[in-house]
Amino acid sequence: MKLHTVFALVVLCAGLVSCSPAAPTSPSGSPTPVPATATSAPLPPSPTAIPPSPTAETVEQGVQPGDEVQGMRLVAAADESGVSTNIWDYCDPIVSDVRDTRIRNCDVPAFEALFIGNGVGVLASANTAAELDANWSALHWKLYLDDQPIDLPAFGPIDVWGGTFRLWNVVIEKPTLGKHTLRYVVATSPEFLDPGEATWAFTIKELSEFPELSVQLPPQPTPMPAPSQPPSLGSGGLPWWNDRIFYEVFVRSFKDSDGDGIGDLQGLISQLDYLNDGNPETGDDLGVTGLWLMPVAQSPSYHGYDVTDYKTIEADYGSNEDFKQLMAEAHQRGMVIIVDLVMNHTSSEHPWFLESQNPGSEYRSWYIWDDSPIPFPSPWGSQVWHPLGDSYYYGLFWEGMPDLNYRNGDVTQAMRDVIQFWLRDMGVDGFRLDAVRHLIEDGAIQQNTPETHAWLQDFYRFVHTLSPQALTVGEVWDTSAAVAPYIGDEVDFCFEFDLATAILEAAKRGENNQLVTVQQRVLETYPRGQYASFLTNHDQNRVINHLLKNVDQAKIAATLLLTNPGVPFIYYGEEIGMRGVKPDERIRTPMQWDSSANAGFTSGTPWEALNNDASTVNVAVQAEDPHSLLYHYRGLLHLRAEHTALRTGEMALVKSSTTQVYAFLRYDDSEALLVLVNLASEPVSSYELSLADGPLQGSPGATLLFGEGQAIAPVSNASGGFQAYMPLPELAPHGSYILRLATDGE
Repeated sequence: MKLHTVFALVVLCAGLVSCSPAAPTSPSGSPTPVPATATSAPLPPSPTAIPPSPTAETVEQGVQPGDEVQGMRLVAAADESGVSTNIWDYCDPIVSDVRDTRIRNCDVPAFEALFIGNGVGVLASANTAAELDANWSALHWKLYLDDQPIDLPAFGPIDVWGGTFRLWNVVIEKPTLGKHTLRYVVATSPEFLDPGEATWAFTIKELSEFPELSVQLPPQPTPMPAPSQPPSLGSGGLPWWNDRIFYEVFVRSFKDSDGDGIGDLQGLISQLDYLNDGNPETGDDLGVTGLWLMPVAQSPSYHGYDVTDYKTIEADYGSNEDFKQLMAEAHQRGMVIIVDLVMNHTSSEHPWFLESQNPGSEYRSWYIWDDSPIPFPSPWGSQVWHPLGDSYYYGLFWEGMPDLNYRNGDVTQAMRDVIQFWLRDMGVDGFRLDAVRHLIEDGAIQQNTPETHAWLQDFYRFVHTLSPQALTVGEVWDTSAAVAPYIGDEVDFCFEFDLATAILEAAKRGENNQLVTVQQRVLETYPRGQYASFLTNHDQNRVINHLLKNVDQAKIAATLLLTNPGVPFIYYGEEIGMRGVKPDERIRTPMQWDSSANAGFTSGTPWEALNNDASTVNVAVQAEDPHSLLYHYRGLLHLRAEHTALRTGEMALVKSSTTQVYAFLRYDDSEALLVLVNLASEPVSSYELSLADGPLQGSPGATLLFGEGQAIAPVSNASGGFQAYMPLPELAPHGSYILRLATDGE
């Protein structure tokens, strides 16, 4: 099996500049990663953005991100995971003589995404960064795909494998079958005097033509038939979850009921009315209609992602009976609850793993053991094989989280028992599936394998046979193209990381270019509304820190989130602008309820110190301030609840004459709503909106539902759109507006 982890770089620079040596090969002939590349900190954050080399050449104003070549869209990978399926695992990257102009032929599988970037690398040392910068700046690159020039600086480079390689960040989404050419040209002068080059003629073939990629699952429990009953439908003919707004809760940090400094289930129950009081006539609750609980099962760690007992509530949080009470109280208020289900791994203290340490135990094959494994790093460069006794076990994330072996049917059956327990005995409404793209590895291919997809299809059937209305939300931290194949028959939907980044960057930079591109791609990639929109989660720095503590920018980010067609998820405390920068404990600090001691979180000593602004940034203070972030969130949540067009309607991006203004239409059979945001920090009075085709009829009116100002009605064209439309004479700095465009017939 080829190892999809590292190129034998550099392919072109031999004879031009000193470059890294070729990677050693494994006995199978596949590239084996250089040990020095396994030194970076674990993901998930995305790699640090690297500015294009000032000497990099823009090739004839070539293909841009989002453009197509022979029907194949080119994009930049969001993070290091996008480099995992790459052309160089199938096309020999070693070019011993850059004056050799022969065509190099190779066959490549039709992966959902194919990385084609190349670059330079160095051996890890005390001066790794400086050496990599020097090598990078010494070279000048051109790239042609099917004879079309690629604008490399527009894609930018990406640093991977512990910062020891820098590659041009070019990915083909959904490569088309057939023959293609890839030509790299490299020189040591900006004028490209005396360049070297290499050309590959590669043929994209079906995955079935590569036997080493075929899915051969070992014996599993009896496969489940397709569910006989589909999920119930909500507004607009979409599933029930599209009418929901979810709120992510870290129980340990939400509310302590007994003074031990640790949040618990009874504390959460006591604050349910803050989230939703069950009365649609009131407006002083937040208005969420679903909760996602981070892990609540027994675990030795504060975060709970290393489970020791899947069927018992963490003792710090309470009991199984407390959880059942929480379910009943939430349902009484119209809220559903999904819980984190950690299937990829257990704790190293789990009884299963302790038993598996005995080579003769029946549990030995429940985990992945190898007496002499071929070393390779994780997708983010960390060690995955951990020594124990005379052997090694595989743990993708760290040694305290050994991976379960789903090639063993007994493991699948055990996880089915866990799923049945939570759905039937505990009454949960569904699951958030942690790290789901890593379930089944194929050697060094540690994400998105065909075996993972096949296993999840059976998982999906099993869940929906037990509970047809259960919701499954996948964490697939990857590009939209890699996420899409999971949707519909493996999980119900996944989190949309590309969109989250684009929303925050638009709010921070004050321009809409990236957001327009990403949002359009999202709309084209998924079934209508079948993705989770969010801003940040428990693995990322908090929104307010990303936005450099700018509350006005946080407000427009909230507007873009809560008017989006995806199913929205809010991380606890984001609605009041809680701060938090890694390490992880500092992005999971206790909730700030009021200005009293310990911010009303506990009467004891908090398990983690609160933020030093808790006396002024809290729920009680902001609940009385109509200009606060909390007021902004509440208004948007209640507006979304009142208007089906915002929850399940279609979305049409509206063209703006200035990048400072972002606008779109949300509409269904009952109404059309225009969402308008001034991304800039200054007023905008010179702008025009246009929509070639739309749902408007006759002479629309305009009513301002959110924001301040005097709304102006558009003049609709024959296609139901409008041209040169200014809904308000002036848009306030970081202003958010929602207008209802009613027609004469309404």
